[in-house]
Amino acid sequence: VGKPLTGLQYQIHRENKNGDDGSDVDKVTSDGELGEIVLLGAQLDEFSGYLNRDSLTRGKFKHLLDERGEHRYAYRTGDRGFICEDTGDLHILGRIDGQDG
Repeated sequence: VGKPLTGLQYQIHRENKNGDDGSDVDKVTSDGELGEIVLLGAQLDEFSGYLNRDSLTRGKFKHLLDERGEHRYAYRTGDRGFICEDTGDLHILGRIDGQDG
């Protein structure tokens, strides 16, 4: 995919979204590590979400820290990917949540 558009950030978080192993599911991985792609940016706010789907909205839209340590609204995409250590480019490998197609 490449680099993010102006005003958009992406992070890669641990895939275990249920935290069944006691891990911090919102932990950012190291570059090169696979995980769930999370988008952060001004286009997301507390009004973002799915119409009449509160449970899904709570699971996908979160308050997280951005690369400057500021609290931002974020969207957990359900996509599996990694950030290339050498180039900083985002690579998408497929879906985590089974919503292919």
